[in-house]
Amino acid sequence: MRIFFGILIGICLTIGATYISDSAKNGPGAAKIVNWEIVSEDSKWLSTTLQDGLGRLTGHPREP
Repeated sequence: MRIFFGILIGICLTIGATYISDSAKNGPGAAKIVNWEIVSEDSKWLSTTLQDGLGRLTGHPREP
């Protein structure tokens, strides 16, 4: 159980550090590591897919 918790903490720290690093870069020539607009779109898609799947499993479909 500790190993999974450690992996989860590591993932969160990596994403958080990357976000902070990208947020600190300003200016016209600043190259960001991650395109956060695409991450936002993908996370919305993943969230919707997971909600739909959970709704099918429990018999409570998601409202549109």
